[in-house]
Amino acid sequence: GRAGEHLYSLSFGLSKIERLAAQHSEGFLQRQESKVGEEEEVVGLEVTCVDWNATGAILLASFGLRDNAGWCNSKGAVAAWNLSSRTFDPRKPSVKVEHSSHVMCVAAHPVKPAVFAAGSFNGEVLVYDTSLPSPLVAASKIDDYFHREPISSLSFVQSPQDATSYVLVSTSGDGKVLYWDIDKLKAPIRGLQILASSNPSSPQLGGTSLSVQQGVGGDMWVGSEGGKVVRVTGRDKAPPKPGKLKACDMKWSSNALQAIYRVPVLQRDELIRQIERRAKSDKRRGVDLTAIYAARPPIPAIFPVGTMFNYKGHVGKVQGLDCSAFSKKVFATGGSDGEVHIYNILSKEPVQVVEAAGKVNAVKWSKTRASVLAWAGEGGVVVSNVTSGQETHMKPLWKEAAKEKEGDGDDEKEKSASTLESLFEPTPFSSLAFNGKVRNLIASGDANGVVHVWRLPEDLVSASPGDMAKFADTFESILTE
Repeated sequence: GRAGEHLYSLSFGLSKIERLAAQHSEGFLQRQESKVGEEEEVVGLEVTCVDWNATGAILLASFGLRDNAGWCNSKGAVAAWNLSSRTFDPRKPSVKVEHSSHVMCVAAHPVKPAVFAAGSFNGEVLVYDTSLPSPLVAASKIDDYFHREPISSLSFVQSPQDATSYVLVSTSGDGKVLYWDIDKLKAPIRGLQILASSNPSSPQLGGTSLSVQQGVGGDMWVGSEGGKVVRVTGRDKAPPKPGKLKACDMKWSSNALQAIYRVPVLQRDELIRQIERRAKSDKRRGVDLTAIYAARPPIPAIFPVGTMFNYKGHVGKVQGLDCSAFSKKVFATGGSDGEVHIYNILSKEPVQVVEAAGKVNAVKWSKTRASVLAWAGEGGVVVSNVTSGQETHMKPLWKEAAKEKEGDGDDEKEKSASTLESLFEPTPFSSLAFNGKVRNLIASGDANGVVHVWRLPEDLVSASPGDMAKFADTFESILTE
């Protein structure tokens, strides 16, 4: 079938749908009581992000509310379902970790199946290992040098020093892109500022989506609240094995030395003195990254402004952005203006613009076929072959469940099915993930807190002869401006 087969709807007690269904069956009275009884009724949560783990057997989902304002005191969560487990239950995640504020994004470690990172509404970066009795391994603080706004995106990127290890890259609405060593989230190992223009006094650009290219100096593409799409050069000026600098009196860790090498030469010696004065007064034995931030250095000195290239972006928020796994020259974006753009990195104008049905909240390239791109939003989940223009719509299961119940001939059931259907349709989808290991699976989360898993038709999974050539012809071989 062309539609893609819906396999699972995953949810649990905190999701909007479970709350609505419970209220629907228990009636109005209970709902009123709960409001009076406790001041803060737990709201039903949306799925904010989904990702598959390194083996492709476990699906991760983060839960929160995407359009929340101010400080967030209500709980969020990350849940994981092991689809290959004998005890798999769509309504009971195999792992569930709650957090004190909403969780806005989640990213699975590329090689460690039990490790994942999450970003909170209040600006914390969190790392979990589900093989441990208490899974939270590390959490960053909320600080002027770290993030103070909701984390909008997290990516694991190969470490430039050592291809077998990974660093975590985070961005948020505060205009910073920070790099973290995942074992120690006490302080970022590196940071960049992203500004609205090349003028150093221009305001920071709030990042709403980010995709980092693996290898190649780690260039990254950032989408913003106001519709801007920019490429930021991630090339690191610090040497991989930094030698001690003359101005250093104390013993400096290699991470701390690298941070100082990134500071403009003219400010370097003065900053070293400032950091060492503070370290001595704090009775530190040497200078590590935490000692640098404790000295409160000027942010522009420690987090240089990334070199940028601007693209013609969207009208309104850029909600999704993803680099092609098959071509270093191609990336795609999706926006609240209802458009999907496909760019060649060397050209300001998009090579292709697709009109979607309503706001687009996520875009993802297939990991197995170059010409396949998916997007999710108000118009549902669409998987498209962008060289032929053929679109495949992934349908959620409510419709089918409601139909089945009608067939029972039981009036009550029929009524409740159609009422439930009216509660949940149409539901915007918020996030997307192709499975890199179990190649024919795609997952998407929706605004009711339900995670959907579909099996893709074979032609969207495996490349046909000439597929790559056609893709390159459409998107790579354009005349640059």
